[in-house]
Amino acid sequence: MQAAQQLGQKAPQEPLRRRINHFLARTVDRFRVALLVILLAAAAFLAAVVHASAAESYVLPAPVTGVAGGARFPGGFQFCPFGWSADGKFAWLESRDIDGRGGTVYLYVVYDAVEDKEVFTHADDSFDWGTEVDATEQESWSRSGNEVSAGLARYGIVQSPGITMESFPLQKAGDSYTASLKVKNEPSSEEGEDPIVQSYSVVLSSRNRGSKVVTTADQVKASRVWIEGYILSPFEPRILVVVSVRNRAFEGYETSHFFYGAHLGLGFRE
Repeated sequence: MQAAQQLGQKAPQEPLRRRINHFLARTVDRFRVALLVILLAAAAFLAAVVHASAAESYVLPAPVTGVAGGARFPGGFQFCPFGWSADGKFAWLESRDIDGRGGTVYLYVVYDAVEDKEVFTHADDSFDWGTEVDATEQESWSRSGNEVSAGLARYGIVQSPGITMESFPLQKAGDSYTASLKVKNEPSSEEGEDPIVQSYSVVLSSRNRGSKVVTTADQVKASRVWIEGYILSPFEPRILVVVSVRNRAFEGYETSHFFYGAHLGLGFRE
């Protein structure tokens, strides 16, 4: 009888205050999750807006075909400079005609002039466009501009019209800078041919600070190496030294161009 009465009794209810506290705790947890989702979505949206705004600000720059006031680059080479970042990165577009196969490869580059390495590249091959489309920088930009602009924005490239390549000497802040090459040659295996450039070093000299080796390139095996000029950053005392290297090709010669970063105030020795 007593057991039956116990079974018939209802379990004691949870105190009202505790139930309210549990309800409020669950509500706060749900609010936190919802708020986190909203914040993440807002951050993603803001990043997309900033990214799109930055991407829309870039346009195809005018080409540089040679040193300012000087001769054109050999082999018809030209590059289209987008600009510098405040932390020493430089971006440009260059075109490379493909002998034999035909077509042109348009190469977009963001180059870290502090670490001397490419941090972003995008190659657009006109061979993939079809035969009815003319290979031009403008056509490449219409196809690749969005992706390239995203890369430029990612590395803080500020587009600056009117970028030029200048010839040495460079006059800046009461100092004068010149660049030279130290070349190591080896005899050519063919009789009557000029010596082969095995390696070279780019040396930057300052009238007030001394000199320094900007870079050394080994296993070059070129017929000729020379310095074209420099490109000056508008944000800091830093330049890119542009070096041309001529090699034998299938029919005649081809010339490649290399960019090397150098700070105008650091690393010099008397």
